[in-house]
Amino acid sequence: MLEGRPEFGTNRHAVVRDPVRQATAALDRAIAGAGIVVDDQARIVWVDSNLVTPRALVRILQYLQRGANAATYHAALAEPGEENSTLERRLMDLEGRLFAKTGTISNVNSLSGYLVGGDGTEVIFSILSNGSGLSAARMRAASDVVVRVLARLTARDR
Repeated sequence: MLEGRPEFGTNRHAVVRDPVRQATAALDRAIAGAGIVVDDQARIVWVDSNLVTPRALVRILQYLQRGANAATYHAALAEPGEENSTLERRLMDLEGRLFAKTGTISNVNSLSGYLVGGDGTEVIFSILSNGSGLSAARMRAASDVVVRVLARLTARDR
């Protein structure tokens, strides 16, 4: 068998020996039914005309949280007040409790990540806006309101 190639047995289940393919297979299982697939190079490919749902992003965040590189990934996320980050001047009241990735392109705004809720439990969230007709500043402000509400909730409230 060549390294990195699946080997098929009589039951047609692939025996995967390449770490990238192993990670891809694990991610496939984690996001099953979320409307996304992972190709052979471990790239995420969105189904349905490149549209992604908040549910799919939350599933990915859940997967990344459990992975071997979870701490490295978490450390790479922006935090409120962090110098030169996309959250440098946003959600300052959640400093130390919010770790997220922002995104803004023409008519699209997003904020997804991890938040420590009002009772200390973690909330994984994703807020996506596509084609709202509102300015990026108004959409960021609306997203911030949603995150602040989530921050006040306890596990019992959710």
